[in-house]
Amino acid sequence: QEFEDEFADDEEEDEPEEEPEETPGQENREAQPAGPTAAEAAAARAAELKKKEEASRDARAEQRVRESKQKEEARKRAGATVRMKQRQDRKAYRAVFESVMQKNNLSNRMPARSGFAAGLHLGIQPNAGSSINEGFTFSDKMIFVDENNASLFQVGFSSVDSSSNKGVASVANIFQATANEINASLPSTATDSQKSSIESSSGSISNIPFGISFSYYSDLFLIRAGATYSAFGFGGTNTLAFSLGDQRVTVKHSASIQRLEVPVSFALRFLTSRTYGAYLGGGVNYFWGKNTSTISSDDTLTTAAGGKAKLLSETDTFSASAIGFHFLIGIEAAVYNNIFLTIELFQTFGFSNRVKDSSIEKTTESTSGLSEETRADELQLNFSGTSIFVGARYFL
Repeated sequence: QEFEDEFADDEEEDEPEEEPEETPGQENREAQPAGPTAAEAAAARAAELKKKEEASRDARAEQRVRESKQKEEARKRAGATVRMKQRQDRKAYRAVFESVMQKNNLSNRMPARSGFAAGLHLGIQPNAGSSINEGFTFSDKMIFVDENNASLFQVGFSSVDSSSNKGVASVANIFQATANEINASLPSTATDSQKSSIESSSGSISNIPFGISFSYYSDLFLIRAGATYSAFGFGGTNTLAFSLGDQRVTVKHSASIQRLEVPVSFALRFLTSRTYGAYLGGGVNYFWGKNTSTISSDDTLTTAAGGKAKLLSETDTFSASAIGFHFLIGIEAAVYNNIFLTIELFQTFGFSNRVKDSSIEKTTESTSGLSEETRADELQLNFSGTSIFVGARYFL
């Protein structure tokens, strides 16, 4: 009995002690830090709620802006539609009204046309190069040179001041005086082939300008802007023929004038009706021009020594721009629907500053002992003159 009790005691000593049972997630809860306090959680919820309110407010504002833009665009479209419909109605009414007035021969009682118009114009500028200082300069002698530009002999022009600028009219007078002087020195037995003669003579240049214009008509006045350009015309040519021994020489002076004008005009309308009208006014001009003059000969002479000689040609070119003014008077008459025939008269005024000859041939002419540096190589271009235009104007 004592042995059994001792064995039972030993088993009780050997049996391990029971450890307390762990609940699931206990280790995780012990490892996690302490959570936010109630005040911090409330502040976070308030901040989040504020962000949501702000986002909602911004979304509502954007929606109001979009709706406002849509309403404004719809209002503009509706207004444009109404205005277009009104214009169409007025146009249709005007067409019916004009048709009735024309059928009853009452067109002259209809109101004058107004609005925008575009036009094409063709004109003439008479005496564009008749001024004494049109930029045609030359020496007082006709110089003949050989193939090496060595001067062989000279023939004098009559009454030429080598320091002055010559217009086309002056050249014509000089050529005629030279022919008269040469003929006066010939014996009375001289034949017609030995006498000098003027084969062609022009005292002026007349240009043919072409232009466009854009105009605005109100009931009382007209605003007109345009541009005209002229580079061709007629006149400006003088030809002198004379004899050197038994050889005939023809010297030709040719001149040309280019002009660009940009006028802006303001005019008052009068005598206006639906089918005709007139206007009177003026304005400012921008001018650009180029004058070109050449004295030359196509003849080649044979000298006593058997050499060849030719006339030393000369070219002068002057170009300049200027600001000026003009007066304008015009009349117009309907020829078909919105097309009007126009006649306009411009009187322009303008002068450039002094400009240099851009075609000075220093090397060639100084070889002959006649340097252009010593001659008149500066002048003013004269843009003053009269222009008459005939054109067509279309009301847009």
